[in-house]
Amino acid sequence: MAPVMEVGTDTPEGTARAIRSAIRFGQLDAAAALLAHEACFVTPDSTVIKGRGAIRDVLAQLIAQRPEISTEPATVLVAGDVAFVTQRWQMRVGAPGGSLVQDVRPVLVLRRENDAWKLAITAPWAADSGLD
Repeated sequence: MAPVMEVGTDTPEGTARAIRSAIRFGQLDAAAALLAHEACFVTPDSTVIKGRGAIRDVLAQLIAQRPEISTEPATVLVAGDVAFVTQRWQMRVGAPGGSLVQDVRPVLVLRRENDAWKLAITAPWAADSGLD
């Protein structure tokens, strides 16, 4: 059984780790709980999805692909209650042998809400969308 995810964390790095783990272990509710209520999610074609509920639907599609995610250390900049996180992820989706491997450089903007860091802007394919 997958580990139980906490709702939010006390560091931006912890929230970045938690969203990866929630996606990897298929924990949709835990992944959605890490989002700010008015969060934005940027898709590979640069479409902006707004709001936790709408982003939850996108996360459900990603989780259904059963991705494996490996990462490199993050770059984190914190200014008060706002943080900017970027790092390299390698995502493998699909069945073994027929899987797709994708290198992505997500850009995550977090803000502190009620003593927890929440994802406010999530752009997993930022390097491909011109946002970096």
